[in-house]
Amino acid sequence: MHFACGGNSSPSSPASSSPAATNTPTFTPTFTFTQACFLGASPSCTPTFTSTSTNTFTITYTPTITWTFTLTKTPTYTNTRTPTAAQSVTCLIASQAGNTSVGTSFLSGAGNLLASQIAMPSYGGLQSLAVHLQTATGSVRVAVYSDSSGPSGLIVQSATQTAVNGWNTIAIPPTYIYSGTYWLVCQVQNSTQVAYIAGGSTNTAAQAWGAFPGSYPGGGSLATATLSIYVNYCSEPSPTPTPSWQLVGGGAATSGSGQLPVLRVSGGTPYLAFGDCSNACRASVVEYTSGAWTSLGDISSGYAEAIGFNIYSGTPYIAYVDGANNYQAYVQSYSGGWSLVGSGAAVPVSVYYSLSLDVSTGAPYLAWINYATGEPTLQEYTAGSWTAIGASPFMAVSISALSLAMNGTTPYVACSYVTTGSVYVDQLMEYSGSSWVALGAAVTVTNPLNTDNQALTVVSGTPYLNTGDNILKYTAGSWATVGGSFGTGMGDNCWSSLYNDGGTYYLSFTTGGCCNSYCPGNIEMEKSTGSSWSVIGSSSISSSPVTWGTNSLAVYSGTPYIAYSNNSSGKIWVSEYH
Repeated sequence: MHFACGGNSSPSSPASSSPAATNTPTFTPTFTFTQACFLGASPSCTPTFTSTSTNTFTITYTPTITWTFTLTKTPTYTNTRTPTAAQSVTCLIASQAGNTSVGTSFLSGAGNLLASQIAMPSYGGLQSLAVHLQTATGSVRVAVYSDSSGPSGLIVQSATQTAVNGWNTIAIPPTYIYSGTYWLVCQVQNSTQVAYIAGGSTNTAAQAWGAFPGSYPGGGSLATATLSIYVNYCSEPSPTPTPSWQLVGGGAATSGSGQLPVLRVSGGTPYLAFGDCSNACRASVVEYTSGAWTSLGDISSGYAEAIGFNIYSGTPYIAYVDGANNYQAYVQSYSGGWSLVGSGAAVPVSVYYSLSLDVSTGAPYLAWINYATGEPTLQEYTAGSWTAIGASPFMAVSISALSLAMNGTTPYVACSYVTTGSVYVDQLMEYSGSSWVALGAAVTVTNPLNTDNQALTVVSGTPYLNTGDNILKYTAGSWATVGGSFGTGMGDNCWSSLYNDGGTYYLSFTTGGCCNSYCPGNIEMEKSTGSSWSVIGSSSISSSPVTWGTNSLAVYSGTPYIAYSNNSSGKIWVSEYH
């Protein structure tokens, strides 16, 4: 079975045929008709005649059509189509990418991976790699790797083939890739050498003979050379991918159950802080790097009652309330290992479950609530110690939640509390440089702020507040609704998470709207650029109901990410939309 890379074809139906037969007492024809159908081919029939003592007429049609087409898309948009053994790729436009010249210099390659960088000029289906060898003995195998400032992740590899002098063309499973930079890699045995020319970029890394590793080995040496190696491919128009929600890493971000997820993306790298309930719910952080979630360690001594998390210039900072240390608040930073910011607890008194951390200026700021009084305080780490900003507390009222955001060095804190009339309100406070002042009137809300998930943000000097009922902008001395009215399920939801991406508002929430109780809903995300909201991708991002509705949202270069805890496993998952 053949298919052309320029498009998809459907198998044609077998044509019918009616062979003529003569029926006599002494002659019986038996017809056996076998039709092998190929696209665009005409059927053929081969009748066979035998004589018996009875009048028997038999026609047997045996059409056989095998058509298998599999398309697999990965998060990096590398499309892999895997034909069956009955199929081959027939190129309408046969092309090569790489170095087709025969080099006059040679590298001894045994015990190494030899990789040369190529530019793939267009989308295409890879068929085979060719590499030029001399003094060939043993076997050769080849592979294609992605590029990330050097060879990175394995895309496809060949089977082993006997090495010969000259060009060795080695088939690989048909694989479709997009235009871009890639690395063609080979392995050889014994005294076999690989030809190369001067110029370009070749990476040599130690690797025992065998299957290619999923990630290219680190510590390889780089040479200004180009191997005599190229890829044969079938050029065709690049398809337009359909965006969808995909799990970062293909599975759970945590190895065990977790809670209180706080998600941040720095330089394209997702980081997740959470309570690791496979280890007494201690504060913990994982990082997604080299195609896998990697633990940066459990941090708190005991159960983390609250978590704040942010990143400054690639350095993660985490704040947590430590249940093993009288519920005091601590702040640590990570540079190859975790270390306390300050000589001990940032807050040496018991702290309520709500705290908020900001490191956008490079100096950590921590807003927290005194467990005994419910009153809020803001602290800054400066000159080697934690110091209160203005009055401590800065509000003489018992609050239930707060959220901190900085406008340069000017702090804003939104506080939720219950009035004497049992009404929830949010009040925005600003430190003017000498004292704390209330901005505007308190806003009546349904539920308290979702502290961990950026309820308050400041963009271009303007505060934005996610009340759980709507998004408000504070301007000209008053609050105004932005982004449009919340739709069904979006409001009355203290578990919603806001991200303001320069005027594009992203909001994640549990469907059905619930607060302070088990939420049997799934996670949904919507965005607004003006006066209305629209669903991003599927209306159900999580595959099953989430735990307590907790979720955390981040956006990087226009790509939204969402972290949530899944009830079926208790693990925390991170999805991205691309």
